[in-house]
Amino acid sequence: MLLWLLCLFQLAFADETLRLAVLEFESVGQMDPNFMMQLSDETRGGALDVFPPATSKVMVLTRENLLGVLAQDGKDASCIAGECAVGIARSIGARFVIVGSVGKVEGQYSTTIGVYDAESNDLLGQKSMQESSQVVMLGKMRSFSAELIERTLATYDEGRLGVRQIGGEPDTWTVNASNQGILEISEPRLKGAKISINGGKVCDMRDKSICRALVEQGEVTVSIKRQYCDLFTETVSVGRLTTLEPKMVCRFAVLEPKSDWVSTKLDGKSVTDLTDVGFGTHTLEVETACKRSSVSIVVDDSGIQHVPVWKDKTRALKVTYVDTDKQSVAVPVLLDGVQVGETPFEQAVSVCSKQVEVRGERVEQVDLQGLSEWSVSFTEQLQQVSGEGYVARLTPSGTFSMGCPKLWTWRKMIDQKTLGLGCYFDEKPTHKVILTKDFYMMESEVTQQLYQRVMGDNPSYFKGSNRPVEQVSWFDAVKFANKLSEMEGLEQCYTINGNTVTWSKKECTGWRLPTEAEWEYAARGGESYKYAGSNSVGDVAWYWENSGSKTHDVCGKSRNGYGLCDMSGNVWEWVWDYYGAYSSDSVLNPTGISSASSRVIRGGGWYTYPLYLRSAERYTYSPAGRNNRLGFRLSRISP
Repeated sequence: MLLWLLCLFQLAFADETLRLAVLEFESVGQMDPNFMMQLSDETRGGALDVFPPATSKVMVLTRENLLGVLAQDGKDASCIAGECAVGIARSIGARFVIVGSVGKVEGQYSTTIGVYDAESNDLLGQKSMQESSQVVMLGKMRSFSAELIERTLATYDEGRLGVRQIGGEPDTWTVNASNQGILEISEPRLKGAKISINGGKVCDMRDKSICRALVEQGEVTVSIKRQYCDLFTETVSVGRLTTLEPKMVCRFAVLEPKSDWVSTKLDGKSVTDLTDVGFGTHTLEVETACKRSSVSIVVDDSGIQHVPVWKDKTRALKVTYVDTDKQSVAVPVLLDGVQVGETPFEQAVSVCSKQVEVRGERVEQVDLQGLSEWSVSFTEQLQQVSGEGYVARLTPSGTFSMGCPKLWTWRKMIDQKTLGLGCYFDEKPTHKVILTKDFYMMESEVTQQLYQRVMGDNPSYFKGSNRPVEQVSWFDAVKFANKLSEMEGLEQCYTINGNTVTWSKKECTGWRLPTEAEWEYAARGGESYKYAGSNSVGDVAWYWENSGSKTHDVCGKSRNGYGLCDMSGNVWEWVWDYYGAYSSDSVLNPTGISSASSRVIRGGGWYTYPLYLRSAERYTYSPAGRNNRLGFRLSRISP
């Protein structure tokens, strides 16, 4: 970028500096574009040998310079290969311009270069070279072009341009008058044409609409052949610079597929780009991502009259809804928010349908675009389960972004603690989590009354039957989960052998500690608050400022969107996971890393700052540790 700016700076302020432009070589017949580009580069190198940048009064424009100046002047860069040499030179403010052409005749490569004065429109010098191979020609091109440029411009300007002499004395060189001129042929419909001059092919117009040929001055015969057009023949008198705009008689229009057409067929053949269509009647088949159309079109002098008749591209959708006894229930079915019927529902719908929704005991939604089969079944579920001393609320499966949306430095976090701002480093990276199973989460932390009923003792420091149990270790919590499951006739999810705890069956329907992902998902409550249910910490949490340095009865503060309370504040809560770094990838039903020395605790407690009460906050503690700030709640998946 700095080099480019310096170039522009020089162009702008070197008042006495003259510009010299080397245009891209033209092909006579079909030639390798890379070979032609290399020839033009070698020619620029020859010009630089003659006009060293540090000492010369002539600036040789690089390809990038050339494009940049054209862009600055609002010119179309495509004119490099189309407009005549002198026209280009004048449009970019160049005094001298070098053009070249290359072709192959009877096994010999032939190139001709010419030097023009854009001010006077004079051809100052011209030179040709023939070689049997591209390699040999490229090897000679730099010195070949340097010699022509040096002798032509040194003689022309009597040495005042700062030419570095690389050959003989300038006064021994003379420029013979050239009898060649430029014939420029331009017409928008020339693309796809073949152009001949005096019977010899000069331009194959596969991807351009301007042909520029170097021909002998005088009368020449131009012939143009193009599909859907009458043969054009005309005799033209060619001078130094002659322009021909042929009046061609054609019978076609151009079909341009639109950007949203994913498939286009004309008379049964695929079309991917601009296509000529002859006059007459044709069949045009078009598909977008969601619709298709097949109509007859008429092509005439007025163009292509295309009036599509769209039909939805469809796919079969089947939706069923059953109650807890597996009996079919009729509930409304909505497709992208619009009711389309009731369950059981089965019919063809648009392939671009995004979401199906049923409205039974609760609203349930499924994204269709991620499914290979559009057969969706819903089971009616209880909104809560309860037992002696607890209520558990249904938390629906779903997807969420786990972790903190901001990353603050450690120092910044310390400074912002009391304001409840910032995030810890271990809350990053924020990542996508997909939970595929509905689960029940106890609406509050396990109370002392419930713990006493199940385990037969109450280890808590702050006594109160409806206060959360505390001073329990992680091992105490998993033992409690197994014991409660046993008492209620449910599966026991954990195998406990001393301090070794195994959760081998992840589909276990008994009570267990929530995973860290389940805990955060439930704490967010389907909402976007900083804390579990509010952005105002005092509405939902007992913490250092309002707790009076003690725990409080559960559910004394507002609930979150899933009907859960105290997920921010009161006591920290054990979860299943070992403490470790997050993955940056999307994860499905994560259960944490395989091993570590500590487990994760969540939610903050009665003695903590607001920073630690956020739904994304995580902390680490030894699984054998106990204190009066640490409790738990249980969850179980919905059967």
